[in-house]
Amino acid sequence: MNEYSLEASKSAGNKQWVAVLTDTHPEYRFDRDFVIAQHTKRNRAQTTQVSDGTIVEEVWFSHSGNEKGRRYYRVDSDELVQLDGIADAERLLEERSQQEVLRRSIRQAVETLEEDDLREVAETINQATAAKLELPTESGQPADAS
Repeated sequence: MNEYSLEASKSAGNKQWVAVLTDTHPEYRFDRDFVIAQHTKRNRAQTTQVSDGTIVEEVWFSHSGNEKGRRYYRVDSDELVQLDGIADAERLLEERSQQEVLRRSIRQAVETLEEDDLREVAETINQATAAKLELPTESGQPADAS
């Protein structure tokens, strides 16, 4: 996993925050790790380490309220790619959450298998891959080829 530095600075006369979105939240829409927050009084840059796939939120508004905005980005290699909006950020966080649940399930299943069972599963996967066979789903039926 590559790591990159995300930098944010506070503009004079405006309030801003830049946050790494870590998950969805029932009340505040997202759980955030703030890189720079609106209450920061310093004008110097602050940094944090981020890795590929990180979702970033940038919010700014003037004290008068005339100018305001919100943007969402995904870290992709060494650049920030702007997302189409809040729905994209939510979708990406949900996908990441589902992937993490699947990883945990697989990890737990593997931990409960004996070494011989693991060899048998690996051999079955290798044979199916070599023969390009469809592996059965939990229902016992072959999965649809996509």
